[in-house]
Order: sequence, then structure tokens, then C-alpha cells
Amino acid sequence: MCNGLNVIFSVTALAGDDDVKRQLVRGGMAPLAVSVLRRHASNVNLAAAALKCIAALALREPAHSAALGDAGAPDAILTAMKIHSDVASVQPCGSRFFEDSIISDAPSTKPASLPACTMTSGRLWIQKNACWAIRNMVARCRDQNAKFHELGAQEILDAAYRRFSKEFGFDIRSALRDLDCDVKLEEQWTGSGVQLANE
Repeated sequence: MCNGLNVIFSVTALAGDDDVKRQLVRGGMAPLAVSVLRRHASNVNLAAAALKCIAALALREPAHSAALGDAGAPDAILTAMKIHSDVASVQPCGSRFFEDSIISDAPSTKPASLPACTMTSGRLWIQKNACWAIRNMVARCRDQNAKFHELGAQEILDAAYRRFSKEFGFDIRSALRDLDCDVKLEEQWTGSGVQLANE
């Protein structure tokens, strides 16, 4: 399993470069990533890694979203969410790599890749990575929405929100928003700000 995780980690890290990502998808990586998720959906480590890889491949690339959709990514993503519906997160093993590097537009200071075998202990971020995979697939490719809705995405995400709103409710609601569901996002910044005085 460590070899498989190393491959997925490597692809996800390489996908951080948009030019390399396009080469990967042209080379057939989209159906391979979906196949890994389908075949290993019950394995929490491989499923989390495959979801992160799908999110990375889809980020900012409508053509990649279409390729992932053609390969059956919506069904594979939602199936993994259902299988692991009681899994949110646990203590990461040595790093928070699975949480937020490479799969969003936010800048990250995290290392691009880490040895896979150091992370196989403990359950990883199935639901959160799935939310990012959905968001990245539909954000610039809205015609993917219909398939997700046909497969019951809103019900699955609503159920995830009821279980895990404290852990990553914003990510779930953001996925619902990008699926054009009726959802209200709360402002994350609630501070009063800092008054600056001119010297």
C-alpha cells in the first residue's frame, strides 16, 4: 500500500505545477486517479489520497473536470463519502499534508510531498478532501453539477454537515454553494479589526 500511496502523493505534488498537471491529464491521469478511488474506496488512506489527487487535477482546469467527469469521478467521490460517512479526521501522522496543500487556490507553506508510509497510521481527511474535489470539479465547469445532483450530492453533503460542521462545515457549505444549492455562508472573520493611528 505504501507504494500506491507514494505514487498518488507524487502525482498530487506534481499537479501543483499547472503545466505539469496538463501533461499528466493529457497522459491519461484523470481516469487513473478515478480508478484508484473506485478500487480502493474502502481503504481510508488510499481513498483520502485519491480524493486529494482528483481535487489537485481539477483545480482551475475545466477541461480536466470534464475528463474526470467522463471517467466517473462524481460517482466515485460520492461513494467514498458514503462509505466513510462517519470519518472526519484524526491526528495526522507527522504532517497536515492531507488538509490543504495543492487542492485550493490558497497559498501553502506545507511541503509538496512527504513519504507516504509515515502517514498511513490513523484515519485521514475523506470528507474534507471529497468536498474540495467536488468544488474544484464544478467551480469552473458548471455542467458537472447535474451529474452530482443526480447522484444525490446535496443529501450526502447535508448529512456530512450534520456530522462534521464543527470540523470543516465551511468546506461542506462551500461545496453546496458551488453545486448551486441554496446555502448561506457565514463570514469567517468576526474580529473587530485594528485601529491604525497616524504618527
